[in-house]
Amino acid sequence: MVLLTMTKRLFKGLLAISLAVSLHGGEVKEKKPVKPVKEDPQELAAKRVEAFSRFSNVVSEIEKKY
Repeated sequence: MVLLTMTKRLFKGLLAISLAVSLHGGEVKEKKPVKPVKEDPQELAAKRVEAFSRFSNVVSEIEKKY
C-alpha cells in the first residue's frame, strides 16, 4: 500500500515536470552572471533605519486600531 502511494506520487511529480518542460518549450537558457551592485554602507544603513521606522509605524497603527 505504501509502495503504491509512493509510486503514484513519483508518477505525478514526473508528469508535472514533463508538463512544465513542454509548456516552457523544452529549452533552458543560460543564465548570465549577475554583477553585484556596490552601494555605500552608510546609505544601506540609512535605508534599513528608514524601513524599520516605517515598519514600527505600521505596527503602532495596528496596535491603535485593535
